[in-house]
Amino acid sequence: MDYVRPLSKLARFEAGYKGSLVRFHTTLDTKVFDDAQGLFQPDSARISDFTYRQFVNAAYSMLNAQHGSSCCKAASGWSAPRQKFHLRTSDATYDNPYSSVFPSALIAYNLDDAHQLKLSYSTRIRRPDETDLLDPTPRYTDPLNIFRGNPTSSPSTSARWSWDCSARKTT
Repeated sequence: MDYVRPLSKLARFEAGYKGSLVRFHTTLDTKVFDDAQGLFQPDSARISDFTYRQFVNAAYSMLNAQHGSSCCKAASGWSAPRQKFHLRTSDATYDNPYSSVFPSALIAYNLDDAHQLKLSYSTRIRRPDETDLLDPTPRYTDPLNIFRGNPTSSPSTSARWSWDCSARKTT
């Protein structure tokens, strides 16, 4: 859902909301051959049955102003995901709610029709969403290597500054 409102001939306000739900259930059944019985037997240390659910509330607002050769934008985003991970084999539940704010800004100036200077700042988030990274059930790639996910992993954020000078070919 988005909302746009002109404030004047030079400025505009925007705001919006988005909600999303991700849900999946995965079962991994591992069996190991038992030489004594001559049968494949379940390996309880390697069985995984889990449900993952992530609900994300997100909103943004932006103020955009332009005057002559100058343009300014200031924005802020907010995100409040709630991750819930249930491992049925051990009846363990991991609830991982968090919230984040993401400011961004841009200032641009057109020197002429072909040249522009631009300074910007933005922040980004990367949420852990791969099942292998979240599932705490041990996975053996060989006898010496074991991989175990972390269901309480937090997202990573990054900040980026950018200074650009651009030239367009004019005909």
